[in-house]
Amino acid sequence: ATERRQPHFRGWDVAADAARLIRKSTAWQHSRLLAWVLMPDHWHGVIELADGETLAGCVRRLKGGSARILRQQHPTLGWIWASGYHDHAIRGDEDLLETARYLVLNPVRAGLASRVGDYQPAFLDELTSAGEVIWAGHGQLPGSDGWVSLHLVDQAPLTLPRPEVGD
Repeated sequence: ATERRQPHFRGWDVAADAARLIRKSTAWQHSRLLAWVLMPDHWHGVIELADGETLAGCVRRLKGGSARILRQQHPTLGWIWASGYHDHAIRGDEDLLETARYLVLNPVRAGLASRVGDYQPAFLDELTSAGEVIWAGHGQLPGSDGWVSLHLVDQAPLTLPRPEVGD
């Protein structure tokens, strides 16, 4: 959560900068960020920890690195993150699916959208139509669904995942 649950990520500029920092953070090292959602006053993530890495270390690196850069980019923000965090160990595929559902429905429960598909950052449709935002696929989900990410065109070379060898 943010410090005192301040809605730091309500505005497009700060939210887009925070999203970029979360996506390409060095916090993950060898761990993998499987899914995440950025809310106006907090962040949820599903992280697959690599051997020898700790959740506390990943969270500390994410909060420290992102706060430093966000304060440089947006000096009026002040303290970004609260000192603590909540965690939940995921045990098996069924628990992972339940956790992913919780994560994806967070914007609906918060009243930011009436259904999952309605949750879009401000002006996303306009930005996509104008060619300022592009999307990239990140793998398959059960059925015919898949993971996608959104990228500002001018930042895409920095934020798009590198193609797999043979693509």
